[in-house]
Amino acid sequence: RGTLTNVSTSGASVKSANYVYQRVGNFVNVNINIELNASSGAIKLSGLPVRTSEYSSGVCVSIEGTLCEWSIDSKSMTDSTAILSINKVGTGEWTHSSVESFSFMATYEVY
Repeated sequence: RGTLTNVSTSGASVKSANYVYQRVGNFVNVNINIELNASSGAIKLSGLPVRTSEYSSGVCVSIEGTLCEWSIDSKSMTDSTAILSINKVGTGEWTHSSVESFSFMATYEVY
């Protein structure tokens, strides 16, 4: 169990972000919950429990129906955490309402 920290530079405002994870061998399953404030832009969070050995990605849908792509990458990080990025799929600016939220599971391989 842990908390994710907003490191976005796009103006995205995160109300809360947390996770619960389980490591099984070389794989980590992470259940992620994110609530947004009214804002806009892509989301970038730090604080996942272990680094990835490879780039991992998948899709998620917000409660408002926004289709997004998540990605986890730690190759550019010097500490022990990985960065979670969430971007809107498609064109146009991503504007978040004050009730927009995500709950999804990500699985990635670790060292």
